[in-house]
Amino acid sequence: MKARKREIIRPWYNASSKNDGSCVDAQMYDDGSVDVRHSKHPGGGVLTYDADEWDAFVAGAKAGKFDRPGA
Repeated sequence: MKARKREIIRPWYNASSKNDGSCVDAQMYDDGSVDVRHSKHPGGGVLTYDADEWDAFVAGAKAGKFDRPGA
């Protein structure tokens, strides 16, 4: 069975940073998956998250689960 090609619904965009300028870029697909890469090294590796993984990450970030202690 041939895998369906994912269609990009939001091309690479940059998440702004409040620190030293290190940011991530993300690209979203029609199946809910998201690719993430380091904005200063766009030719480097890309992490791909399926829709459930991405939703869990976003929910955790909104809930403060990834905040640095004392930040």
